[in-house]
Amino acid sequence: MWDEDDSADYDLPTERERGRWLTAAICFVIGYGLALIVLVIMFDSARGVLAPGWLLPLVIGVGLAEIVAGIAFWRWKMWGLYLYLAATIVALFLDVLSAGSLLVVYARIVPFAVVGYIIRPKWEHFDGF
Repeated sequence: MWDEDDSADYDLPTERERGRWLTAAICFVIGYGLALIVLVIMFDSARGVLAPGWLLPLVIGVGLAEIVAGIAFWRWKMWGLYLYLAATIVALFLDVLSAGSLLVVYARIVPFAVVGYIIRPKWEHFDGF
C-alpha cells in the first residue's frame, strides 16, 4: 500500500526559520514605523510652523504601512516587501518635498536595500498573496 520509496516523490514543506538577521530586520521595520509616527506627531505639535493639512495623515499612513509590512514579514507574507517598497517610495517623495535635498533619499533607500538583502535568501519560504 505505502512503500518507503514513494515518499521521495512528495515535496515536504521545509521548516521556516527566521534566524537572527531576519528577526532583526523585521524588528527594525516595525520599530522604524512606530518611531516615525511618534516623532512626527511630537514634532508637529511642538513646532510653530504648520505643515500642509495632507502631510501629517500621509506620514502617519506611511508609518502604519511600515508596521503592517513588518507584521507581514513576520507571518511570512510576500506582499509585505511590496508594501514596504510602496511605503518607501511615498516616504521618499515626502522627504524630498519637506527637506528639499536628495541626501534624504539615502535614509530611505539604504534600509530598504538592507532589509531586501536579508529577506532574499529566505524568499522561497514566503507565501504568495
